[in-house]
Amino acid sequence: MLLPKLFAPIISESNHYIASTIDKESRLKQMPSPKIIIMGGSGSAYSINSQPLEDSLKTPVINMAVAYGMGLTFMMEEVKNSIKKSDKIVLIAEYNLPLEGNKKLLTLLNDLNPDASNYFNFDLIEQIEFSVSNFQRVGSSLFYLFKNKNKTEVTPLRNSFNNHGDMVSHLNLPNTRPLKDQEKLYNNLYIDELKSINSFVAFAETKGAKVYFCFPAYPKTEYIKNQAAIEFWENRIKSNFKGEILNTPEDNLYEENEFFDTVYHLNKIGRDKRSQYLAKVLKNKIRE
Repeated sequence: MLLPKLFAPIISESNHYIASTIDKESRLKQMPSPKIIIMGGSGSAYSINSQPLEDSLKTPVINMAVAYGMGLTFMMEEVKNSIKKSDKIVLIAEYNLPLEGNKKLLTLLNDLNPDASNYFNFDLIEQIEFSVSNFQRVGSSLFYLFKNKNKTEVTPLRNSFNNHGDMVSHLNLPNTRPLKDQEKLYNNLYIDELKSINSFVAFAETKGAKVYFCFPAYPKTEYIKNQAAIEFWENRIKSNFKGEILNTPEDNLYEENEFFDTVYHLNKIGRDKRSQYLAKVLKNKIRE
C-alpha cells in the first residue's frame, strides 16, 4: 500500500483521459435541471455529439461517458447526487456489460480524481483486491516508463473532450483498421447488473427523474455474427428493465466505414448521424 503512494505521482499523468471525470463531474454538479445525462462506456464518449441534441431538445446535455471498464457501479454512483426533478438519464451500455469494472483502471482513476473513491462500493475482499491491483499497476507502469522512456504513445487525453463531455480528438483522424474489440458475444443473464440498474432507476424516480435504456451503436457486420446473443440480451432487457427502452439493437446498426477504431467508436460521419437519430428519438420523451 505504501509503494503505490510513493510512486503514483511519477506515473500519473494529470492530462490522462480518465482525469476527464473531474471535469465532467464538475459540470454535472453545476448544471440546472431539467437536463439530459448520458451514461455509458467509451462508445458513448466517441459516438455522440451533444450540441445538436441540446439545440434540438432545448435542454442542457452532459455526456458522462468515459470508459466501460469503470463499471456500472461507478457510473451510477457518480451521477446519483446530481439527479434532480425532471432530469432524463440515458444509459447506453456496450454489449459486454461490467458491473464493478476493471480494478487496475479504477486504481488509476483513484489516483487522478480526488472524489473517485466516493463512488466505489467495495466490500473487504474487494478492497484487498483493489490494493493488489494498485501495486501491480504502479509496478508495471514504472517498468514500462523506464523501458520506453524515449517512445511516445498516441492516446486520448483529458483535453480530448469538449465542454459537453464528448470525445472530439478523433474527428479529423483517419479510420483505423481492422476494427478493435471484434469478439464473439455469449448469452449472459446479467442478473446482478440488471438488479443494480433497476435500483438506480428506482432511486432516480424518487428524485422525479426518469431513466431510459438505449442500445449501443454497432457495425452491421458484427451484428450478423452475434445476432443470437444480442437478441438474448434484448429479451433480457425487455423482460427486466424497469425504466423505458428507447429502441432496438437493429435501430443502432451502422456501416463499417462509419466507425473510427473499434466496433463501438463512430467516426465523425457516424457520430453526426447517430446524434441526429438520438435527438429525434428523445424529442417526444423530453416533452413528457
